[in-house]
Amino acid sequence: MRETERRLRGAAIEIVVALAFAALAAAQTYPLVRRLGTHLPGTGLGDNAGFAWNLWWMRRALRSGQLDFFHTDHLMAPFGAWLIQHTHTALSGLLGATMLAGVPVVEAQNTLIVASIALNGLAAYGLTREGGAARAPAFLAGVLFLLAPPVSARLTGHFNFVAAWPLVLGCWACVRLIRRRSVLAALAFGAAAGATAWAEPYLFVFLGLASAVIWITAGWRFTLTEDPRGWGPVPLALAILGAVLFAAGFAIASTGGGQVRVWDLEISVTRPTNLLMAAWVAALAGLVVRMRPRIRAARRDRLPWRQLAVAAACAAIVLSPMLIAAWQLWTAGDYAAGARSLKSAPAGADLATLVMGPPFHGALGAHVRSVYQRFGIDPIESSAWLGVLPVALALWSALRFRVDPAVRQWTAVAAVCFVWALGPFLTILGHNLGLVLPQALAQLLPLVNNARIPGRALIVVSLALAVLAGLGLHRSGAGRPAIVAAIAVMGCLELLAAPIALAPVPHMGTAVRWLARQPAGTVLPIPFGVRDGFGERGRLDHGSLLLQFRHGQPLAGGFVARLPERVGDWYETTEPFGTLLRLSAGEGGADLPSCPDALAGLRAAGVR
Repeated sequence: MRETERRLRGAAIEIVVALAFAALAAAQTYPLVRRLGTHLPGTGLGDNAGFAWNLWWMRRALRSGQLDFFHTDHLMAPFGAWLIQHTHTALSGLLGATMLAGVPVVEAQNTLIVASIALNGLAAYGLTREGGAARAPAFLAGVLFLLAPPVSARLTGHFNFVAAWPLVLGCWACVRLIRRRSVLAALAFGAAAGATAWAEPYLFVFLGLASAVIWITAGWRFTLTEDPRGWGPVPLALAILGAVLFAAGFAIASTGGGQVRVWDLEISVTRPTNLLMAAWVAALAGLVVRMRPRIRAARRDRLPWRQLAVAAACAAIVLSPMLIAAWQLWTAGDYAAGARSLKSAPAGADLATLVMGPPFHGALGAHVRSVYQRFGIDPIESSAWLGVLPVALALWSALRFRVDPAVRQWTAVAAVCFVWALGPFLTILGHNLGLVLPQALAQLLPLVNNARIPGRALIVVSLALAVLAGLGLHRSGAGRPAIVAAIAVMGCLELLAAPIALAPVPHMGTAVRWLARQPAGTVLPIPFGVRDGFGERGRLDHGSLLLQFRHGQPLAGGFVARLPERVGDWYETTEPFGTLLRLSAGEGGADLPSCPDALAGLRAAGVR
């Protein structure tokens, strides 16, 4: 009887915890709960409309039974578009098309956003409990991750990163597999990994990175030793060379550079990046020669290869629809990838923003964003702000309990993912300092290089900080409910993003109702635009995506994250689309096409 009462009491507590996370998610996204059917989070219509479209397309594909979700014939007419490289949010779309099938699309999308925020906290709570923490400190970990700045920044429209809970479940399953090493745990890890890819491919890459760190720290112990020598001729020469190159690089940065003549060769030097890269190489080489560091690795445990094989097989089964679509995309020759140049790769998080304040805080965000703007820093993709309280608690836990295996694991995850988030070069106040970082290697790895924006890895860093905070409070004995409640209140005051910006959804007018009654035919939206993750041709009115799932007709143009070059080129060279792209972009003086050419192009795209 006592055991039954204990279980019932535990279940009641877990329900209260879940309800508390739901209430906090509603507060974090306020006033969205009051406008679920009429607005989308964001300062205007853009990516947010695209994610609502994903849900609508999933419903249409499932209802038809003949359509493939990963390829659509309702965008980019007459070609259609592959969605396997798109920010497709297939997992959220599947939930919205089944569990919320009777709810209007916009309302279902917003419900999923609020629910995802709550699930982020609940999953982090469970992950921290798996690490051995009691309920109260684990609850604090859930609160800190639910309010994490890298996640709340995505409420501006990047809903694919708001639903971070599949990543957390994947980490949870990974930790459990290490502890239990059972086939059931392996199946859970494989299923969670596959579901993470369905949610967002970036999160799948980050789960792989975090899991690798967790497995390595569980199986190996690393020690760093040094054998320092004096400043001999080699390290001294390297240090002097580095100093000279640094001075030359900073001189070019401050003056803008110019022309340098070497004998009969004239060299244009306008950017300091190459000199700074050489300076860092010389300085670090000199330090290594002088200190003679050695890293020693001692095996502590063997990897459970059988269980990992089971997990891989399970993940492959879950991923099979995506793998088939990816193969079809590849064989069709429509795989689209960005430039492989290291210097043209997207910058990572700006290190200075670690102390510049919260860019999306409900009360202070506007003031902080004005500072970001002054230095030309993107507050969404380049902000490294993680919060004072999570960082302080995590550092305290990492230093005080550094011999604890779970603390050591999550400290390593936080450190590795933070370095990854800094990108291929170290950037401070918008300036590239020329120091090549490990994330630069990602530009050379197929598939991984599709996770182009490095700063998004800060979501994993926030998760690690939250878990470290919960573990530290538990290990120290300071995880009493009263203490946790006080810290949680402080966390809410520091991290709460509400009120968030909302964008109104366009109303369905007479023209849209008329379109819905017409026979099948392509609609040509004006202004006209073709957009992917690398840029925009013309000007896309994202409201046309929201109106489409009311009239149901295919669209010429539209948005997908990766668009084959041939499709964009066809629009630019085929009339009247080429002229409409130029006029929609505000380019005057365009010659109007002839009527026969325009009519031929409209017929080719099926425009009625």
